[in-house]
Amino acid sequence: MAKLIGGLTVVAGLLAGGCGGSSRVVEPVGAVGELRVIDGDLEGANAYPAARDGATRFMVRGGKDDGKVMIVERRAGGGELKEIWSAEGEKAPRFERVLVRAEDGSLAMREQRSFDRRVRSVFEPPLAVFPARLDAGASFTMSSRMTVHPIDKPKAIKEQGMARVEITLRGVQASAAGREEATVVRTVFSADLKSADVVRTTD
Repeated sequence: MAKLIGGLTVVAGLLAGGCGGSSRVVEPVGAVGELRVIDGDLEGANAYPAARDGATRFMVRGGKDDGKVMIVERRAGGGELKEIWSAEGEKAPRFERVLVRAEDGSLAMREQRSFDRRVRSVFEPPLAVFPARLDAGASFTMSSRMTVHPIDKPKAIKEQGMARVEITLRGVQASAAGREEATVVRTVFSADLKSADVVRTTD
């Protein structure tokens, strides 16, 4: 069985005004600042405000997309939020995902369409993107059944298995120049599929 290990992808630039229309990329100067312990907890509705349309831009550090600026467009409607992820300068989007918000404020992914691989992944139940509340230093975990369909053959099953996320509130970190400070959340996504095991870690 193949083992695919995704590299550590660090979101080095968080957006100012990410929920509205304006955004900017803040690049670190040298090494990023020290990761400090955070007091208290983080509510999902505040950490991942997904109530209205908007756009987010950030720079990737690490992995195959190191140095690229990613653009995430959000379109809300019908109780769902569609996120369209693109790399700056590329004509076609990388993927899009459909998110649902629960009454408790948690956010979960119902499905994702990966255009480069021409597949649609469905999660039953929807897989957590951010829980209702995350305590400092604590981890939230959940599992979901993952079914992968070819985009052009929605009833066919290309792959299936179990997906799991572990979401941890790590602390607060700033760029070396101190121009932007961000709460650091680590998400480890893993999938145990028939043909491969997948692990992807993002900060």
